[in-house]
Amino acid sequence: MTVTNTLTRTVTDYVRPDVPAGAGLPSRAPALSFSSFATAHGNIGCRIRGGTVRCDVGVRVWTPPSKPASCHAAWGQGLYLGASGRAQFVCARSSVLDPTGDYIRAGYDDKVGSVTCQVRSFGVTCFESDGQGFFISRTGYTIF
Repeated sequence: MTVTNTLTRTVTDYVRPDVPAGAGLPSRAPALSFSSFATAHGNIGCRIRGGTVRCDVGVRVWTPPSKPASCHAAWGQGLYLGASGRAQFVCARSSVLDPTGDYIRAGYDDKVGSVTCQVRSFGVTCFESDGQGFFISRTGYTIF
């Protein structure tokens, strides 16, 4: 009798875009307080609620990691940060991109509770007060 063993290994590749110096610095303007917003060009939309944040990107040139078997909806269109723990990829049937919502221009920050999102011309960085967060853009993402 011949026995065949199969090993499956999942590898998450964190795409690290070239982020300009000063990307994490706060804006010079007072922080806004929108529970949901889109960037001025409309390609990234975010929703902040209950100590969590989710941002989706409409058009991207990067590929998310392989869809897990537990996800039965659209996969990898954005990133989600819960009230604790690391950010993770979105598995959802909906999007937080809202063409009728509030827009935030590059250079502004949005702060709701313990969550801050910094909108810059090259993407959006969102983080919790404990330092966990993510950066998302058309060209890449980083989970930290």
